[in-house]
Amino acid sequence: MTDSDDLLDLPLGELLARLASDAPAPAGGALAAIAAAGAAAMVEMGSSLTLARDRYAAYWPEMERVRTRAGELRDELVTLVAADAVAYTGVLEAMRLPQATDGERDARAAAMDAASLAAADPPRRILAAAAELAELAAAVAERGNVNLVGDAMTAAVIGEAAGRSAATLVEIDAGLSRAPEAAVVLQSARADSVRAADARTRALAAADMRRPRAR
Repeated sequence: MTDSDDLLDLPLGELLARLASDAPAPAGGALAAIAAAGAAAMVEMGSSLTLARDRYAAYWPEMERVRTRAGELRDELVTLVAADAVAYTGVLEAMRLPQATDGERDARAAAMDAASLAAADPPRRILAAAAELAELAAAVAERGNVNLVGDAMTAAVIGEAAGRSAATLVEIDAGLSRAPEAAVVLQSARADSVRAADARTRALAAADMRRPRAR
C-alpha cells in the first residue's frame, strides 16, 4: 500500500504500524509529509478562528490568504506521501542493475545518478512546503487570534522539524548524484531550511510575548 489516500485513511494505530514495518515504504519522507500536513491543518484552524473574531478585522485579508495557502499546501503534502515512496523505488531498481562489464557499470552509474536526483525531488518539495507553512504559522502566531498562539507555534515548530528532516533526505539523495542539477537542488534545500528555522524562531518569540500570564 503506497497510495496516499489509502495510507492516510488508516486509523492512527494502523498508520503507525505501517511506518514501523520492515517494508521500504512509507519511510522518512512520508512521515515528514504527514507531519507537515498536520502543521498545515493547525495553520488553517488558527487563521479560521482569527477570521471569526471582529477584533482581528485588520488582519482578515492576510488571514484569508494564509488559510487558502495552507489548504493548498496540505493538499500538496498529501500527494507527496505517496510520491516519496514511488521516487525511491527508482533508486532500488538502479542498484539492482548488472555490473559485470565496464559498459554495464557505466550504465548503472548513470542510472544511479538520475534515480538519486529524482528521489531528492519529493523531499525537496516537502521541505519547500514545510518552510512556507512555518512562515504562515509564524504570521498566525504574531497577528492571529491570541487564543491560538500555542497552536500556531506548534505548527511552526512541527513544520520546521519536518522541513529539517526532508532537508537531510535531500542532502542524502542529491548528494549521491553526480548530475549537474544536484548542486542546484542542494543549494535550494539549504535556503529553505534557513527560511523554516527563521519562521520557527519568530513563532516561538510570538508565543512567548503573547501567551497569557498569571496575575
